[in-house]
Parts: sequence; structure tokens; C-alpha cells
Amino acid sequence: MGECPVWEGFVGKLFEDKAESLEDFKMFCGYVLADHCRYERFLALCGDAEATGAVFRVMAMAAGEDKTIEIDVIAFSCFGRMAFRNAWLARYRGKLPRNSEHVEQFFRLVTGDFITAEAKMRPRISFRSRAKIVCFFQEPPTDADTSITRKMILVSFPVSLPEDFETPLHFHFEEEKDGILRWMEEGLEMLAEKGGFGR
Repeated sequence: MGECPVWEGFVGKLFEDKAESLEDFKMFCGYVLADHCRYERFLALCGDAEATGAVFRVMAMAAGEDKTIEIDVIAFSCFGRMAFRNAWLARYRGKLPRNSEHVEQFFRLVTGDFITAEAKMRPRISFRSRAKIVCFFQEPPTDADTSITRKMILVSFPVSLPEDFETPLHFHFEEEKDGILRWMEEGLEMLAEKGGFGR
């Protein structure tokens, strides 16, 4: 069974003295492996760009680069939603939606409700998204619709990290892939035992 000492040391430093936040983070990482969205949460990462980027790269490694998409507000249109059809992980950059139609579509994507989408010259299709959405912010969002923020897991890292983070940030986590996958599977098992987040 693989081990992941660099990864565990990395997240241990990020969540030093924040055991509850670390547990939620580990469970969300495990949630990325699930082929459904029934736990109805998305992740908001705030803080140092290198740290949040490293975290997302590990999630993408687990989900599969071919099943990871980058989205913006266009993803909430009927054509844009097609990107979710085969995705397991979605990186969202930009402010959380405030337009009522966009809020509804974002909510449907997070909760795994049925959505409709279409490609040019093809009929519309209906499906449930299984992609877990990860958002990136410099500071925690304060003006988002409450129906969305209730579904948010907020993880705040320091704005700037100490120098001893340099090695983990540039470490090729692929070398610990088997161990990281097992760590994430443990998170999914924890999530299933709890029956969801915040319970």
C-alpha cells in the first residue's frame, strides 16, 4: 500500500491547529472520487495561489486530467453545461453567480440535479452532473447568494506561506499517487460514515 508522507506533511502544515477543517478537506478530496454529487457541496479555496494550485493539481491527478475541466460563467449556459457531461472535477474562476438563472444552474450542478445541455446542431440532452466544483478566491466571498453559500466548504490558507513550504509546493505528487489515492479513499469512507458534511 502506497504512502504519501510529503502530501500529509503538506496538508498538515496548511491545517495546523485546524483539525475540523482538515477533516472536511479530506472528505471533500474523497468526494472527488465519487461518481455522484449526492453530498451537495462545492469547495472554495482561499489564500496563497501556489498552495491552492498544488491542492487542485492533486485532485485533478485523482479525478483524471481528461475528466477535469476549467469553467467560468459561460458554463451556466445551455451550451456551456455540455462540458459537465463526462467531467468529474471542475475548476471555476470568477465570482460566485448572482444572476438568478446562473444561481439556479450552479445549484443544480452542485447538487447533482438533472440539467439540460446541447451541442451545436444536436438535440438537447438531460443528465446529472457528477463533477465536483472547486472555486478559487483571494478572500472568502461575502456577497454570494445564500442558497449557494450554504453548499460551500470554505478552506482558507495563509495569504503567503513560509519558506519551508517551497519543497512541498514543487514536489511532484505523482510520486505519491498511490498513497494519496488511499488517503482520499479514507476521506470518502469518513464521508459515507458521517452521511454527509456538517453532520
